[in-house]
Amino acid sequence: MSEKQRKRRRLRCFGHIVNLCARAFLIGKDGAKVCKELDIAYRDGDLKKIGELWRKRGAIGRPHNIVRYIRASPQRRQFFRSIILGGDLTEFDKLELIQGQQTRWNSYFMSIGRALNVKERIQIFCDQYEPGQGQKDLSEDRLSPMHWKELEHLHDQLETFYEGTMMTEGRNATLADHFQTLDWLLNEIQVAKHKFQELHQDLLRRKWRETQESEEFAWLAAAAEVSWQKCEEYFNKADDTAAYYAAISLNPTLKNEWYNKAWTDHDEKRPWIVSASTAVKELWLDEYKGKYSVKQPFPSGVLSTSTSQKDKAFTSVRNHKRLKISHQSSRPQAHGVDSLDQFVETDIIPLSEDESFALFSTGMSATTRSLTSHKWHLMLSDKAASVD
Repeated sequence: MSEKQRKRRRLRCFGHIVNLCARAFLIGKDGAKVCKELDIAYRDGDLKKIGELWRKRGAIGRPHNIVRYIRASPQRRQFFRSIILGGDLTEFDKLELIQGQQTRWNSYFMSIGRALNVKERIQIFCDQYEPGQGQKDLSEDRLSPMHWKELEHLHDQLETFYEGTMMTEGRNATLADHFQTLDWLLNEIQVAKHKFQELHQDLLRRKWRETQESEEFAWLAAAAEVSWQKCEEYFNKADDTAAYYAAISLNPTLKNEWYNKAWTDHDEKRPWIVSASTAVKELWLDEYKGKYSVKQPFPSGVLSTSTSQKDKAFTSVRNHKRLKISHQSSRPQAHGVDSLDQFVETDIIPLSEDESFALFSTGMSATTRSLTSHKWHLMLSDKAASVD
């Protein structure tokens, strides 16, 4: 197997990519080095070193230290529980703090979100709790109004990574979902990068050059840039694995129209439309065209007779496109007709907002079976067309 073929078969874990991008956003430059130092400190039980390393991370590190401090003893946890605000904040009075986990970067979205919800209780704890003799206090980790504002921006951006993870979870996620979500994630990080850069420049225009707030927004912009570079790195790696593009091109509700819709208005991405379709074509010619016998039986899952709850919606779409997607026989194609071109050039199947197309779900709908059967027939009949 050639190096190109090996790369073509390399599929990456989307959750791992999200973790790397989120880590880059939270830690910034030298993320791997910082994480290694944290690992050593945790392994050695060096709480002082752990606190120092997190404190250097700015607003994200301070609440991490505060949460760890409060959760470290039953007395502190009980004192925090005893802080009751009432009134409009009653719903937050019973909430416990959530500790972010270094190996699960999405946990910081939950941790910061909880800290923002119980902001007043955290401030009261820092003001009123008196540590015992010889015990450390939280004076070095107190959060200023500027820190809380920065945490709000951090939480908004971390929601992007959390949403990206949720969108690709479950049994119905496909390679198409992987690449589409990665493309969306790249766009969202770029928007955040520009937003933080504009906030930083706005403060500079107001001649607040020396203020800490200006520097914090500069840090956020730099962190977003590092995260964007990491996301772009894995986005570009998709070029080596044409299966990502093929998953979109062979989805009858997307096909190559998705590239046109998503990339046409972007000067940088517009040339990728041709590159993606070319990669799919090359994959088809190298790996599939003419390599399957017309006598080969269909996989059992393709012709499954099970139905799903959404059959009515999919049946409506099937009826609307019946002439384009129905296939009654496996008769050979005319000479010179390429199966992939024939499939891609037909119209896509439109879906309404409450419809979905789960190609690999356990219970295939009527439309799914029809479409999959049609594509399988095209692949198998291409062998007959190529040898005639």
